[in-house]
Amino acid sequence: MTDDFNEKYISLSYKLVGNFVGTYLVDELRDLRPDIQKANMKITLVEYLSVSLFTSLIVFIFQIPLISIILMLLTKSIALGLIAGFILGIFCSAGIFILFYIYPSVRVQARCKKINESLPFAMFYLTTISGSGTPPLTMFKMLAQFKEYEEISEE
Repeated sequence: MTDDFNEKYISLSYKLVGNFVGTYLVDELRDLRPDIQKANMKITLVEYLSVSLFTSLIVFIFQIPLISIILMLLTKSIALGLIAGFILGIFCSAGIFILFYIYPSVRVQARCKKINESLPFAMFYLTTISGSGTPPLTMFKMLAQFKEYEEISEE
C-alpha cells in the first residue's frame, strides 16, 4: 500500500513540477546526488527534488489559510492575519524544503553508523566461514542473505 502510494506521489510530483525542477533546480542542487545514492534511496535526483518542491508547495497552499484564520481569530485583524499567514507559510515551506535537502545526508550518516557497528561481527562471521574452506563468492552470498547485517548485506 505505502509503496504504491509513494510511487504515485513521486509520479504526480514529477508530472507537475518535474520540468521546472529539471530546468532550474537540478544544476543548482546536484550536490545532493551522491548523498541520495549513498543513502540507497531508489529515486533519481530530479524525482527527489520534484517531491520536495511539490510537498513544499502543498504545505504552502494549506498553511496560508490555516495560519491566517487562526491569527485573524486571535488578533481580530484580517490584514495582519493574511500577511502573517503568508509570511509564516513561506517560512514553513522553506523549512520543509530544507528538511528534504538535509534528509539524504542524515540517512547516509545513519547508514554509515550501522555499517561501522556491525562490521566487526560480519568480519568474524566471514572469518568463521572461511575457516571451513568456503569459496569467497559463496561467503559473500551467505553474508548478503544474513539479515542481521542489514546494511552490510545490502552492499
